Amino acid sequence: MRRILFTSLMLAACAGAAAQNVGEDEAIIDPKRSELTPIPSEYTKEGKVLLVNKVVTNYDTYSSIFKIYNDNLEHINEFKPELAEERRYTIVKEREAEVHELGYVTYTGDWTEERTSDHTSHCSMSTYITDFDGTWEYANIQLTQTLFNDDDEYEYIIPETSIIRDRQIEEDRDGDGEIDRITEDYDTHYTGFSIKSSNGQIMQTINIENGYYVDNALQLLQINEKTYLKAYVYPLEEQYGSYYIYYPIKPNSTGINPLGAPMKMKVSPRMADRSESFTVELDGDSSAEREVVVVNSAGQTVWKRKVPAGQRTVTIGAARLGKGVNVVRVNGGKGAESCKVIVK
Repeated sequence: MRRILFTSLMLAACAGAAAQNVGEDEAIIDPKRSELTPIPSEYTKEGKVLLVNKVVTNYDTYSSIFKIYNDNLEHINEFKPELAEERRYTIVKEREAEVHELGYVTYTGDWTEERTSDHTSHCSMSTYITDFDGTWEYANIQLTQTLFNDDDEYEYIIPETSIIRDRQIEEDRDGDGEIDRITEDYDTHYTGFSIKSSNGQIMQTINIENGYYVDNALQLLQINEKTYLKAYVYPLEEQYGSYYIYYPIKPNSTGINPLGAPMKMKVSPRMADRSESFTVELDGDSSAEREVVVVNSAGQTVWKRKVPAGQRTVTIGAARLGKGVNVVRVNGGKGAESCKVIVK
């Protein structure tokens, strides 16, 4: 903040004078409004910070080019990245209406099926969110050069995608006790990722077993000179809450693999009235003391309890929680895990 303020003051002080130190004829004009993002020096062959500009070349096909600059903003390289496909759509299955002589309608005719709201787009892995040595210094990194190996090519990550049914709604429109309309919403989930080289090679593909990670960003985490890719994962089956997977990165090795196994928990029901209770079933290392915490939608801790080693269940009265969405979190054991619940 002080650096920005100092720059602003200097510009104000120099107003009206000739700007002798700014090379207007060398300025880079980017009509696409793309943003230069850094490749940290520790991930480049030269040991210098390089800058990446992802320029969209065709909005109809979502084509783009990674342009690479040195610290003098001189263009030194470029290549076209691969894109992943994203698709979302809705399928409506319903019985046809039958109008009776008395004017009332029932839905007992033949089943029909229609696909609506079909939308397709393309994406690459947008960023890594970096957290260096616990200092919480964030930077968006789209390419690296020496993170995964030591050759001259650049590496980037693209999502591995799968179309998954997100929601199903069943309706009885005529009240006869039979379902006569089913609405299914499908969306693209990120079920893994591939490490690709600028020469077109796939270096490695990581699949998340029975789950998908949130959005299309991974966290690059450095701890005591060890580097990990961190993914925030939701399981496909809703009986367990979300968890993290840490993938150790070993340059020039056979690849990256998950570290350890996530701790499991189960919360039931996932929605309850204020007169009801939630039951948390703990799994994992039962020989360690753990803590169950509930946070409301405003980020406030509304319930907390220590769980002795060996205890496997905890009951939480819904009346003690905030109305709406709450997050149940278990700390301790082999890690931390969270799960969303709703109080009606």
